[in-house]
Amino acid sequence: LLGECGRCGDDEISAIGWVIKNRLKSGRYGDEIADVVTFKRRGVYAFSTWDPRWRNEATGPHVDRSKAFIRAWGLAEAVWQEERDPTGGATQFFHPASMKPRNRIPQWAQGKVGQRIGGAIFFR
Repeated sequence: LLGECGRCGDDEISAIGWVIKNRLKSGRYGDEIADVVTFKRRGVYAFSTWDPRWRNEATGPHVDRSKAFIRAWGLAEAVWQEERDPTGGATQFFHPASMKPRNRIPQWAQGKVGQRIGGAIFFR
């Protein structure tokens, strides 16, 4: 969560946590959280955090002692204990502002209606 959206608001970070939880429940992305977050399709990581070409919030020494890590960990724990899914079962999301070119809609999302939470759009 930290690497994917460490600078996002709590609602958005939690929503991405729900995407991970929903993918785990679906069984299509692996049997453990580690499988889900490191899942690759056609050689591309589903979560850019794990792509060695990207630098992000989750890299660097002592990241596990940072305030941002502690915040993300707490939000992740809350998602795992919660039953109400604010994403409505989403297994996909994207950040329009981070797309290249800016605000491009990914092919998999074209023609679908998503739900905006923070700066991301979530899809079932």
